[in-house]
Amino acid sequence: LGIPIGILVNNVGCAYCPDELCTQSEDLLWNIINVNVGAITLMSRIVIPQMKKQGKGAIVNIASSAELQPMPLWAVYGATKRYVRSLSLAMERELCAHNISVQCVTPSFVSTKIIQFPENFLGAMFATPIETYTRSAVFTLGKTQETTGYWTHAIM
Repeated sequence: LGIPIGILVNNVGCAYCPDELCTQSEDLLWNIINVNVGAITLMSRIVIPQMKKQGKGAIVNIASSAELQPMPLWAVYGATKRYVRSLSLAMERELCAHNISVQCVTPSFVSTKIIQFPENFLGAMFATPIETYTRSAVFTLGKTQETTGYWTHAIM
């Protein structure tokens, strides 16, 4: 790339309606896999050589609490987010000798412009506003390989 890269944040995902695996279209399944697995893998592959040359860097991969347990009707989404965790932990071990830290963030419910949680879903109690969440998550960079990003997400 030839430009300094300090931090890469791999924050990708695609939402879809929950359904049984056997009823989901092949196109949808490939889209989930390509976005959640392919994008972070290939973006990391692109920036790592530059970070190695610089002798430092950080990669933050955003997974999801959906990776923490089997997710019926969300099986492929949960499985791809589990991949994000596994990749992150392996990359951390590969890259620590090059002063490149890799962190896996596993948020639960975060309210964004794209995804909002209504009050009847107990949104005020369970969904963290994006500004609050990101302020908290940033402080964990370089301190831990894995984080939920915000204290309430650790107890959900």
